[in-house]
Amino acid sequence: FNDLPGNYVNQFNTTRILTTAFLNWNIIKGLNFRSNLGVTNGNSRNGFFTGANSLERSLSTGSLSRVSNTTGLDITWENILTYQKDFGKHNIGATVLTSYVKGTEDNSSASGTGQLLPGQSFYALQNNPANLAISSRYVSSTLLSGAFRLNYNYAGKYLLTVTGRSDGSSVLSEENKWQFFPSVAAAWRISDEAFMQNSKILSDLKLRASYGYAGNSAVRPYSTQSGLILVPYSWNDVQALAYSLDPQTGNPNLKWETTGTLNFGVDFGMWNQRVVRSVDVYDSKTSDLLLQRSLPATSGVSRVVQNIGKTRNRGIEIGLQTV
Repeated sequence: FNDLPGNYVNQFNTTRILTTAFLNWNIIKGLNFRSNLGVTNGNSRNGFFTGANSLERSLSTGSLSRVSNTTGLDITWENILTYQKDFGKHNIGATVLTSYVKGTEDNSSASGTGQLLPGQSFYALQNNPANLAISSRYVSSTLLSGAFRLNYNYAGKYLLTVTGRSDGSSVLSEENKWQFFPSVAAAWRISDEAFMQNSKILSDLKLRASYGYAGNSAVRPYSTQSGLILVPYSWNDVQALAYSLDPQTGNPNLKWETTGTLNFGVDFGMWNQRVVRSVDVYDSKTSDLLLQRSLPATSGVSRVVQNIGKTRNRGIEIGLQTV
């Protein structure tokens, strides 16, 4: 019966508008300011209807009608200030960055069963005589960031980079929203030294070393709060509603998951770059892992997101490119 016209309808309509704009200003020689703005608006609608004679409703009574509407808004705004200057054999570069990222989603849905006129499909939900239900949901999160980077090199042979960024995430606890992540990297291009100029085999040779921190705050918004869910029940032949605790309890102490990585590497090219190889040795340690933990039933809830555990990854990476 699913092949009957109108007996099964699952209709999706989605509209997404992506808007970008930027401002670029060369303030003075070597000093540049750029601002990037991106806005994405999304709207989607899902209309669903399955008739009483469909396979999906073979074990149920009457038809099912449902409509769901979702509106989303994502905003990304970046401001970047860069400076570049040469002083003889010395070269200095600096970058300062601010970033604002916000995402929101607003959803509402309604459903019912037993549509009296199947031809009305999901367009007249009020004509469903049973199981009329409505629900709505709103989710929002924001990430604010500030960062800087300083680059220095002497004669193109000795290179140093120092970076630092501070991030604030709305999905973490009030006391732990902000975290600073520093890093430093240095390199020595040995192939530019005088004693390497007559090498007929090695055309490029560079040693590298770096150490830095990175962070992760990928948890569901509102994981720091304990929620409520609506539970219908019957008492003395009367239908009623009551609130109960959400199975996932909130954790007001959520903080950033951090990873520190130490890396040593060497890049070298042979025979005028016909063979290029790279070797990296790394040691990465992650602490305060953001994980979902199961709780005993006696607690009244079943799970919670916590900063628990740590990991360590060590290894060697080898790359080879030939012409």
